[in-house]
Formats: sequence, structure tokens, C-alpha cells
Amino acid sequence: MIPIRLPDDSPVEGAQITVGTDGVLRVGSMLTRDEFDTIERIRNSQYFLVRNDGGEMNETRPCQRCGAGRYPTKPHTYFTLMCVERPWRGIEDGLRLWLKAAGPSERKSTLLRGLDRGLQDYSKVHPTSAGHLAPAEKDSVAWYSMLAGTHIPITLEKARELARKIKDRRPQVFPPELAALLI
Repeated sequence: MIPIRLPDDSPVEGAQITVGTDGVLRVGSMLTRDEFDTIERIRNSQYFLVRNDGGEMNETRPCQRCGAGRYPTKPHTYFTLMCVERPWRGIEDGLRLWLKAAGPSERKSTLLRGLDRGLQDYSKVHPTSAGHLAPAEKDSVAWYSMLAGTHIPITLEKARELARKIKDRRPQVFPPELAALLI
């Protein structure tokens, strides 16, 4: 065992480098690259559909394409892409969403510029719940990760079939005669 030392030469308590039986150096219980890659390969080989059941907040997500789920229509049963059930892989307990809920603010856009790129403002989809999640302090923001839906295992063949349906629904970028020239 080799003790780990900080740049000022003081030892780090409890952290040691050991040499495994395979000759690989290990820090604590960290995985080697090969072990990590094996776990990732297993996770990415399993496909799922994610049920649009409302997750932790018990609020289903409306479809951004067709509007299913907005009053008075019913939402899609599963999360979709191009209104076709979307296959997912590599998830463990379900699909988690990152979202933000902001408190009352005039300076909100200035404070958040660049920090929340890609995060959807939850108040645009579910204003009532976002109001309960938003911090009371002025000019403050809370970020959340919450379970959006539970996962249902599917076969690789089913995932491929759904992927083909999604691909077939995508609009053509180029007219067919021009697309043939590009191939």
C-alpha cells in the first residue's frame, strides 16, 4: 500500500493506492477503465421505453410536437420522438429530468445567462408545481433532478423497429432528387 500525499506533502487519511492481483494500481474502491467499460457495455445493451406516468411530481409531460397531454387531450403513454415511442438505453431507475424553478426576479435572465443552457423552465410546462418548487428569495433559482417516468424493458428488435419508425417520420431535409445526388 502506498499512501496518497497532497502537494504540500501531507498524507490523505484513509486513501491509499494498492496493487491488485492483476497488477493494476487502484485508489480505494475505484474501478479500472476496463471494469468501467464492461459495466457501460452492459448498461447500454439494455433498452427501455419510459412510461409518461408523471414520475415524482405525478404530472405527465405534454408532447412538444402534437400537443398530446395538454387539456383536454390525453398524453402519450410513453415518452416519444416524432410521436413514436422512443427507445432509451443506459438508464437505471427511469428517466430523470433536470429542471429549474426560479423565484421572483427582474434580474433572472442576467443572473442565469449561460448557467442554465438547455434546462427547460418548469414553469412553462407545469406552472402550479413550479410555483411550489420555486424559492421564495428574490433573484434565486433552484435546480432539481426528478424522476419523470418509470422504465419498461424492451428487446433490441423492438428498439430497432421503433427507431426505424422515428426515422421514417423525420421530414426530408433535401428533395429526393437532390438527396440521391448526395449519396
